Amino acid sequence: MSNNVTTLHNFLQARHLHTRLTFSEEYTGERHNPTWKCEAKFDGIIKGVGYGNNKADARQEAAGEAFTVLRDELMGNE
Repeated sequence: MSNNVTTLHNFLQARHLHTRLTFSEEYTGERHNPTWKCEAKFDGIIKGVGYGNNKADARQEAAGEAFTVLRDELMGNE
């Protein structure tokens, strides 16, 4: 399994944009069986959303979506 969070951070860091990325997480459901939601934001705008049985899986999914979106947006400017 690739590490989407690392890929996203490396992509943004190479462009000196990594400080503009934030993640927010929340869960719903029972504490013993939560569903986590993670939003990956760039300049406060949601670029990826992920869900999972744990925070790490949700963050990986959100980072993967955000990487795809940001790569397409930013590579058009290079």
